[in-house]
Amino acid sequence: MQLAWLETLKKFPRMPAAIERRMVADARRAIQPVSDGVPGEGERTLWVDISVISRRDAGSGIQRVVRALLAELQEISIAGWRVQPVAATPRQPYRAVAWEIPAVNPENHPKMEPQPGDVFLGLDLSAHIIPRHHAQFLAWKKRGLTVAFVVYDLLPLHYPEWFSAKLVRAFRRWTKSLAILADSVFCISQPVRDDFENLMASRYHLSAGAIPAHVFPMGGNINASQPSTGVPAGFAETLRVIASAQSALMVGTIEPRKGYGQILEAFERLWAQGSAHKLVIVGRPGWMTEALQGRISTSTHLNTRLFWFDNASDEALQALYSCCTGVILASHAEGYGLPLLEALAHGKPVLARDLPVFRQFATPLVSYFAATSSVASIGEAIDQWLLSADAQSQFKQAFPLIELPTWRGSLCSLLAQLLPKAAILTIKVREIA
Repeated sequence: MQLAWLETLKKFPRMPAAIERRMVADARRAIQPVSDGVPGEGERTLWVDISVISRRDAGSGIQRVVRALLAELQEISIAGWRVQPVAATPRQPYRAVAWEIPAVNPENHPKMEPQPGDVFLGLDLSAHIIPRHHAQFLAWKKRGLTVAFVVYDLLPLHYPEWFSAKLVRAFRRWTKSLAILADSVFCISQPVRDDFENLMASRYHLSAGAIPAHVFPMGGNINASQPSTGVPAGFAETLRVIASAQSALMVGTIEPRKGYGQILEAFERLWAQGSAHKLVIVGRPGWMTEALQGRISTSTHLNTRLFWFDNASDEALQALYSCCTGVILASHAEGYGLPLLEALAHGKPVLARDLPVFRQFATPLVSYFAATSSVASIGEAIDQWLLSADAQSQFKQAFPLIELPTWRGSLCSLLAQLLPKAAILTIKVREIA
């Protein structure tokens, strides 16, 4: 009967709210650990889900976080714990896999066999995988496994028009899985935490604190995130051209919510007026933006005033952060906005849409334009911002006033809240050849 509830939840992601709430409540009660599910003596295991990135690193913001935290996990030890990456597919169960990304075929690895007292951390966004393995998680939780997930954002639920129908359905199933399985969640910003708690209360009538929601910081030091290397042919000359005038950098997948279309139109107006400002885009081709991608790739300004790097390595991105005058964040919604932090880490001024999530850092380095600004007013804001950015010494003097988090600090914050207080973090000493 318990499994029947879970299977029903998987098949009907948009059932009436009252029925869904009752099913979630019944499923949560059914997953309470049995009395003998208590930790034994010896080392416990932190099982870290890397299901998506272990097969393909698409270079998205979420995967950069996963890669960075995974790299830090390899550099620390936790007294009384061992750390083991795991991966699954919709059809294959969770298995222990190697640290390397991408991993070898997980089918060749042993199945995940957690013991009482172990912890599962859903680090990767495995929205299409977790709901497929309710039976596994049910058995594990009843044996004493603690389950936690990282929540990056819930945007597909609020703005389904910006995402594929398949992804929206996967997110609906995934949030139900969180409502049933999660012992705690770890959100990448306070707005995401508020969003999660509101969803759990409104959709599932879960009381405040039923699923403890924590916040942990992101890191801005790309060098600590297992950075990819390599630059395209003629890159040095391209950097010289970009640096020859005031230039704005935008970073992120070409998708509807990122605001690329509005910024491109604003620059096109400036160019028509004779402006020499340059726009540099670093982002892979995304979904539902084919027309916009066509506008970029066929623009008469391409490679003179408009530059698009659709497969840039971290090495190339670092060089572009250093080369450009400043960074624009025009997203209509974000869970965090990692490029903002990376820009600050490079001492670069930022022009951002005025969203609560972009006001995390109180610094003169960040300027804002109204969330509902017209293209014309955005163009004026960009022009004034780029021209005023000439006084780089002013920005660099302001920069040390704030302390930016690192990926090591991000991991330590997460683990301090996830694992028992008795767990002690120690840094592993690298062997020098």
